[in-house]
This record gives sequence, C-alpha cells and structure tokens, in this order.
Amino acid sequence: MEKMKELESYVEGVPNGLRIVSNWALNNTGFILFVRFLKSLNVLTADEERGMVEEYDEIVKSNLVNLVQELKNHRPMEVLFDIISTEIRKGNVQIVGLNPSKENNEYKAKVIGKVMDQKGVIALFHREPFRLIKKYFQDTGKDLRFTIEELRNDLEGRGILERAGEKRKSAQVRLRGDRFQAWFLNMAEFKKHCCIEDWEKEDE
Repeated sequence: MEKMKELESYVEGVPNGLRIVSNWALNNTGFILFVRFLKSLNVLTADEERGMVEEYDEIVKSNLVNLVQELKNHRPMEVLFDIISTEIRKGNVQIVGLNPSKENNEYKAKVIGKVMDQKGVIALFHREPFRLIKKYFQDTGKDLRFTIEELRNDLEGRGILERAGEKRKSAQVRLRGDRFQAWFLNMAEFKKHCCIEDWEKEDE
C-alpha cells in the first residue's frame, strides 16, 4: 500500500492510473521478495540487496514516467484531432463549411461533419472519424486502447463536447438530404486542436 501511494502521483489524470500503479507496485513487491530470498541464501550481501532494490525502484519510476507520457500522447481526444487534421489536409475528408475556399465541391472527400454557425459548433458525424481511427491503428499495427464511448467521455470531460439537448450527447443533423447522428463540438476548441487557424494564415 505504501508503494502504491508513493507511485500514485506519477499517474495523476491518466485513465486506468490506479490499475497501472497497482501492477507496478506488485512487480516491485515481487522483486523485493526475490532479492531477500537471494540474501537469505547468502547469494547477496546486505549492501547488494539494498542496491538492487534501489535500482529497481528507479527503473519502476522511470518506466512509469515513460508510460504516462505515451498514454497522454495517445489520449482519445489527441488521437481524434491529430487524425482528422491530417486527413483534412490530405483532402481525404472534409467538414462542410469549415474551409469553404478548399472545399471539395465534387464530394470526392469523405464528409465527416458540418459547421453549424448559429450554434457555434461542429456537428461531427462521430462514427466516421472513429472508423478513421481504427483504420490508422490497423495500418500501423498499434493497439487501439479506447472505445468510441471513451472518446466521447474524454471530449466531454475536457469541455469540447457540448450537449445536443438537456439529456442528449448527440443529435441527428441533416446534410444534402441525408441524416447523420452527430456530436456537437465547440467550434473554437475544434479549430484550435486541429490547428485550423494556422491553415487559414497560410491561405492569406
């Protein structure tokens, strides 16, 4: 328990942080028992035992720092915006009304949302971007560590997702005669995280 409390500060704000810490704390306990056993067999001296425990403790903390940084870099929201931004710039997808000067009027780019100026939001057809996310992880051979529900919760928890109604987190929107289930994302935050302002400056 003491080791868990000591390590908890390393995973503050990280999803499943308690589980990560408990695993490392158990590993640490197992290692301590192992070196104690070696000392009881006179394989190690007291100084060697202490040195190995201290070295392993540093290894645990170093690995936690690296793991937490990796998890933060791959939090659902960051992954979403990174992929959307990349795909928009490549011309593979578009959000209608977001950048009219570059909009693909021939509809070759996959439409994944539309601007709703009157509400100040982006209506994101969330299942399409999540398909892009899954494809990215499949193509790169990496493990997708979150679900669409966890993505939504991350967006909501960080103030990007706006409620579509009193109790609803999504709503149907119309576009070109079709209906889509959409999340409403704060437009200013969306532009900031997708670096839209930088693109607009480049176009000037």
